Amino acid sequence: MSALRLITFAFLFIVVFIGPASAQSLSGCSGIEGTTGPKVVLDKLEYRNEAGEIQILTSDYELELILELRSRLQNLFPDTQPLPVLCAKRAPKPDGTDFIPSLVKTLNNRNVLLEIWGTIKAGKKNGKQALGANILMMLIPVRYYEGSDSQLDFHILSYPKKEEDDLEAASIEIAFGTEFNVYAAIAHGIKALRNNSYDKAKKYFSDARIQWENALADGSLANTPTNQDLILQYIKNLEQKTITEAAADPNYSGDLVALADMLEDGGP
Repeated sequence: MSALRLITFAFLFIVVFIGPASAQSLSGCSGIEGTTGPKVVLDKLEYRNEAGEIQILTSDYELELILELRSRLQNLFPDTQPLPVLCAKRAPKPDGTDFIPSLVKTLNNRNVLLEIWGTIKAGKKNGKQALGANILMMLIPVRYYEGSDSQLDFHILSYPKKEEDDLEAASIEIAFGTEFNVYAAIAHGIKALRNNSYDKAKKYFSDARIQWENALADGSLANTPTNQDLILQYIKNLEQKTITEAAADPNYSGDLVALADMLEDGGP
């Protein structure tokens, strides 16, 4: 491991793994309490071998996961750079039912955008090593502001086994694929909209829509019980809501006012 990566790991260990002590520490993760900025929480991501046994790929696997998450968040949101928080011992239920209102309120107040957990599953396909997964994601702002009746706060992503040469690299790519990009952008956009940061919210929602449309077109999305077209319409509705609220805000005078006028006049 390079000296730079060791320094980066040391910083992440202090800020992300440990965090300050608190009497109200969430189970398995005190790092959630560490800063006031936006966060994405990576909970327990099990790796199971072909026999179904929990296996550790390498001693650096968790480090590789958190470094990749950090890199992707920086690329997705260079203006805010949400903090990756590793909560390797925190394992929410696979149906998401332990996200009760009091917990969701706490997570939202601590600016958690998204929680990710699940199982990576190794196996064989056509006699070659293969990898599949069940990845679960909870969009904290969606659950908090829309309640548990929302159909778009909790997502179960099923990736069928696919032949892979590098199981570790493939597992990281599965965890942080298109769905991750889109759901993180939706969650960040909702927080921005609630703070009347209309331009940021519009950008996040537009980015999410474009990525989702492209993924729908090329068929690269995971299997999920959630209607994929419904997600696209949800993102479009958030874009429109952002434009409408920006135009109605007397304290806002940015580009979205002109866009609202154009849309009202029948523009694109």
